[in-house]
This record gives sequence, structure tokens and C-alpha cells, in this order.
Amino acid sequence: MEIYINADVDLISSIALAWFFIGLAWLLLVLRISTRYQDDHEFISDKLGIVILTSVIGWPYNLFCWIFSWPGWLMPVSYFIDGIRPSEDGKLIMSLIIVLLLILNIAHVWLFEATLK
Repeated sequence: MEIYINADVDLISSIALAWFFIGLAWLLLVLRISTRYQDDHEFISDKLGIVILTSVIGWPYNLFCWIFSWPGWLMPVSYFIDGIRPSEDGKLIMSLIIVLLLILNIAHVWLFEATLK
């Protein structure tokens, strides 16, 4: 009994190549940012091979950790809203955007017959 695996080798190689190039771009970003902090610079200079390997192969995990390590996730929303004082034009644009989002929401419910439960 023979088993045939139908795999698109060109697609797999293209995905692997894209993964590798994104990982290299992420590595350059990591190395650039690490030059700002002395502790990071010393760690990277000691373990450069591990940093390269984890940056190129594990860039989605590193990106996920970097995004969710931002301290803004733990701040109250009022901290961000208090700094925003829109002008009259800004209030008009924000009102139009809210109305547009409401219309799009109603259109979604009407067109796709989404049920509200």
C-alpha cells in the first residue's frame, strides 16, 4: 500500500522564505533596540547565537510578547482619554465616524441576517 502526500512544494518554500526574511527583519529590530539598553546589549553579546535563532525562528512569539508587555494594557482608559481634547472639527469627525459605524453595524445585521441573542 502506497501513501501519496500531495504537497505544494513551491508554496511551502515561499512561506519558509517569507518566514525567514521576516525573522531577519525582526532580528535587525531586536539588535537595534538592544543597543539602547546596556543590560540587553551585554546579554546579546554573551548569547548572540541564541538570540539570532530565537529571533529568526520564533519571531511571532517574540512579537506577541513584545506587544503584550506594553504597560499601557494595565493603565485605565481615562488616562488616555484625558489627554485627548479634540477641537470642534475633531468632534465633528468623531461624530461622523460613530454614525458611520452605527450604519455599518445596522447594515451588517440587516444584510447578513445576524441574530441578536
